[in-house]
Amino acid sequence: MHRPVLLLTLAACSPRIDFGDQAIPLTEVWGQATPSDEALARYQSAADYAEEHRAVEMLVLHGSDVVFEWTREDYDPTTPRHLFSGTKSFGCAVGEVLGAQDRLDLDAPVADALPSLAAGRDVTARQLLQFTSGVAQDKRALTKDGLREEQRIDDKYAYAVGLDAAWPAGSHFEYGSSHLSVFGALVEEVTDGEDAVAVLDAEVFAPLDFRYGGWHRDPDGHPMLAYGAWTTAHEWAKYGVLLRDDGLWQGQRVLPEGVRERCTSGSVANPAYGHTLWLNQPIEDTSTLAKLPWTIATDGEPILHPGGYPDAFAAAGFGDQRLYVFPSEDLVVVLLSDGSLRFRDREFATRLLP
Repeated sequence: MHRPVLLLTLAACSPRIDFGDQAIPLTEVWGQATPSDEALARYQSAADYAEEHRAVEMLVLHGSDVVFEWTREDYDPTTPRHLFSGTKSFGCAVGEVLGAQDRLDLDAPVADALPSLAAGRDVTARQLLQFTSGVAQDKRALTKDGLREEQRIDDKYAYAVGLDAAWPAGSHFEYGSSHLSVFGALVEEVTDGEDAVAVLDAEVFAPLDFRYGGWHRDPDGHPMLAYGAWTTAHEWAKYGVLLRDDGLWQGQRVLPEGVRERCTSGSVANPAYGHTLWLNQPIEDTSTLAKLPWTIATDGEPILHPGGYPDAFAAAGFGDQRLYVFPSEDLVVVLLSDGSLRFRDREFATRLLP
């Protein structure tokens, strides 16, 4: 009777997988510009707040120019950081690429490609990206089990596909790794075995010269789309610029036109979450937000900035890893941190923006 507990204990004690030793030289793609005194004061105020909450780096891009950068004295900005759930934001790009290639219909039943999907025929790929698929969550199996060298589940995609529905598809927003584990299985099916990171490498990362130190995979080799990526602030900013500029990179189209609008389209169940991105909208149903590893404002005001910027969106990961995009201000902001649950996105953004 005690064997499962023993296995969990052994897994919990195994070393964490760490890609932090794979240094990524600073990119030369960005220019440098000097902000106004007023803007500099705002950026510094935001950096002061971030530093108080254990941030290690803050990078601000206006257009394609670095206008502010702060790093903690003991931090090397060439060191890849684990993005944790910030990784989820790449899911939108995968869906856009495969949709443009007519290999994936976001509104078709996932079960057409994955007949063994236990959650039923009503689940669509769009719902997987919006976290409204209804597929049950298992954080221990699909997240906690994936961060250490010893893992109990070899094929996390198959495990997720076998999870039953906890809610009717489309009716309920539930944050977790199950959606993107099923999505990863779907990608491999519609591409005849090409995994989602391979799609990103070829279609998105190569044009951007986007570099990452490593990516968590399960023992069977499937990449974890929900929490797997390790990269630096300068590299993550490239993806933010790509989304901010509606799929254009240095004048060349990488993602289909209209990608920003589609990726920032929320659901009825949660208007503040798009296709793997947080949106600056209020959240009405707060029942699942207490489970998040960071704090989301639930007072009926927009979650990223209460005073405007309805086009703002963000990727957010455990330990206060953040990629903020403010299209109306032509800004991309990256924040990397050692983590504090007291950090508030709205406090940071209110200091940052006019």
